[in-house]
Amino acid sequence: MAERHNVPGGCATSFRRGRFEFETALHQLSGVGLEVQPYTLRGLFEKVGVADSL
Repeated sequence: MAERHNVPGGCATSFRRGRFEFETALHQLSGVGLEVQPYTLRGLFEKVGVADSL
């Protein structure tokens, strides 16, 4: 299983703490990086052929 969460949507959901709402999906793309300075996820996206769609 690629992701887990207690509500439908997995990591593409949000949660509230007090009066603030946090979007969790933004953290999932933090490992993409730039073409000239790639991070972990960019290599994976290149392997599966979707890096050009980012």
